[in-house]
Amino acid sequence: MESGFMSKESVRIFAFEDDFFHQENLKLSLDELGYQLVGLEDKAESALPKVQSANPDVVLLDIHLAGKKSGIDLGHQINRQLPTPIIYITSFADSTTFQKASYTHPYAYLTKPVETFALQSSIELALQHVIQQEEPSTEWESDIFFRNCFFVKIGQKLVKIHPEEVLYIEVSGNRYCQVVTQSRKAHIRSTLGEIQEKLAPSPFLRVHRSYLINPIHLEAIHEGNQSLMIGEYEIPLGKTYRDVFYERLRKL
Repeated sequence: MESGFMSKESVRIFAFEDDFFHQENLKLSLDELGYQLVGLEDKAESALPKVQSANPDVVLLDIHLAGKKSGIDLGHQINRQLPTPIIYITSFADSTTFQKASYTHPYAYLTKPVETFALQSSIELALQHVIQQEEPSTEWESDIFFRNCFFVKIGQKLVKIHPEEVLYIEVSGNRYCQVVTQSRKAHIRSTLGEIQEKLAPSPFLRVHRSYLINPIHLEAIHEGNQSLMIGEYEIPLGKTYRDVFYERLRKL
C-alpha cells in the first residue's frame, strides 16, 4: 500500500476564518495534509449558497466572524439544510460558548492555535462518523464508498477517488481488491462482488471473475486472445462474462 500520498482530489474542505494570520496557518496545514481547500470566507452572511455550490466534505467554522452572524449561527443553518459535518476552530475556550456550539452538533471543537495532527484527526473522524451513519455495513469500516466517491485509506489519511478516474478494479488477495487509475493504485478491503454492488447502478462492467472495468477507458478489444486494453493495461475477458460484456457495450 502506498503511503504519504497527497492529491488535489483529496478531501474537500470549506473554511470560515476572519483572522489573516489564522487563515494562512489553516491554508498551510490543509496543504500539508493534502486536503483541498474549496472555499475560504470571513463572514457568515450569504455564505450558505457558496458552501452548497462548493459541495465540501467538511466545513471548518470559526465562531467569531466578521459581520453580524457568528459561526454558530451558520452552524445551525448548515445543520438544517446540508448533511455536511462541521468542526469548530475557535479562540473561545469558555464553557458558555462551547455549550452554544454543542447545540449545532459539531464533530469536533478545536481551540487555536490548532496543531496539524489534531486538525487531521478531527477531519477524518468526522468523515468516518458520517460514513457509519450512511452505511452501517461493517465490511467497509476502513475502505469506503461514500457520496459516489471512494475514500481510500492511504497512509494516515483518507484519499478521494472519483469513479470516472478508475481504469479497472482487480482482485488482490483474500477479501482485498486493487483500484487502478492513471495516476495511482490503492487497495481496499472488500470483495469484487461487494464493490460491484456498492457501485450499482454504474457503467462498470464485470469482464472476468477477477476484474471490473470502466468502459470509458476501453481502448481496444482483442478478439483473438479474448482480452481488453484499458488504458495501457491488458485485461482478460472471461468466457462466462463475454456475452454480457458485448450486450452491455452495445447499450453504452
